[in-house]
Amino acid sequence: MESFGIIRLVGIIIYLYFLWKNLRKDYEEEKIIELGWISVLAFLVGGRLGYGLINWGVWKSLGDWFLVYSVSGFDYIIAGVFFWISIFLWSKLNDIGKLVIADNIVLVFWLMVVMFLMDEYVRSIFDTRVIGLLIASILSMGGGYVVTEKYRSFSWYKSGKKGFVYFFSVILFFLINYILSFIFDSSWKFNWLFVILGLIFGVGLSMLGDVWILNTPKNWWLQLKDTWKKKKEN
Repeated sequence: MESFGIIRLVGIIIYLYFLWKNLRKDYEEEKIIELGWISVLAFLVGGRLGYGLINWGVWKSLGDWFLVYSVSGFDYIIAGVFFWISIFLWSKLNDIGKLVIADNIVLVFWLMVVMFLMDEYVRSIFDTRVIGLLIASILSMGGGYVVTEKYRSFSWYKSGKKGFVYFFSVILFFLINYILSFIFDSSWKFNWLFVILGLIFGVGLSMLGDVWILNTPKNWWLQLKDTWKKKKEN
């Protein structure tokens, strides 16, 4: 109970601080504070609600759903889903580019997740599933940090748009989890989940970056039309 209160609280404080630090030059302070608390609440509610629904019956009373400090149970994948939905909805309501916000806070998000998982690791008596998520989160944060200043120099990422760090780190998270799922003998359902989600985000990154692979069929078709047109003219 003490480790839960201290480590996770520190994670939330660190997240809120760096969120404010990263966004303070471009947005009003009140808006940043609002975004911070909304996203934290969404993360906590999503993780708790997701765990309870997936493991229905694990808690004996209604009160157990809310006793976060004394009753264990948290689903990090669903917590992440709720977190990013709240970020994107807030961005839309405030007419702010959602991928600009995502790129600015995704590394801080991973840092908060790492803090939560460190606590979970201790409380779960070294559960291998938690180790897998912890490793994937650390590497995703590190990978995102490495490409933060470099992605615009990638020749295949033609658009140079914001959002690369977000998509890249999330794809990395699912890819690493997929690999680790074999090492830690996870359910095959999770293996396929990681693959499907990774592919969805991969397509999203390709569309965002105007990647040449997606444009190739279109270019072929245009070239074919031009060739046919020239033949007809001749």
